Amino acid sequence: MRIRSVLASELGVLQEIERAAEGLFREVGMVEVADDEPFTLDVLEGYRRAGWAWVGCDPEDRPVGYLVAEPVDGALHVEQVSVIPVRLVGVWGGPCSRMPRSGPGRRGWAG
Repeated sequence: MRIRSVLASELGVLQEIERAAEGLFREVGMVEVADDEPFTLDVLEGYRRAGWAWVGCDPEDRPVGYLVAEPVDGALHVEQVSVIPVRLVGVWGGPCSRMPRSGPGRRGWAG
């Protein structure tokens, strides 16, 4: 799975991914989590512009999951991770855990 920075044209896709992922929370009775609205386009653009937004892509370079983070108290705090549910099995955990390390280490943040 390729991990890269989010493109401005993909912000709406991130919202779609989050909405798809919400269904998993509903299935396990976490309705209040499932009912949370995705980040607005403006909020996602802020993460993207700051360099704190990454996507995991399929072989055709289409986002199948995303992670946004920000520095908090000298460390990187993951704000949101969402994955298209059918992509969760076996392909996301390892790459997702490497996403923040692709940028913050170069910026002097703890990882």
